[in-house]
Amino acid sequence: MKKSNKKNEYVNGDINLVRERIFANKERFHNTQAKLPLPEKIRLLVELQKIANAIKRKSATEPGFIWQI
Repeated sequence: MKKSNKKNEYVNGDINLVRERIFANKERFHNTQAKLPLPEKIRLLVELQKIANAIKRKSATEPGFIWQI
């Protein structure tokens, strides 16, 4: 029995289908994010600032500013 190889499936022409699916999902995600109320967008931004600072601490880069809300 031949082992299935996903990489070969993409090379055989499915890459366009995968790319279209990725971009459609990305567009849907961005449209959903755009419809969020402003307070929720700010809350998400603060969460991203915290994540970025955690990464910066591990790489010895000076942490950035986190909004205090």
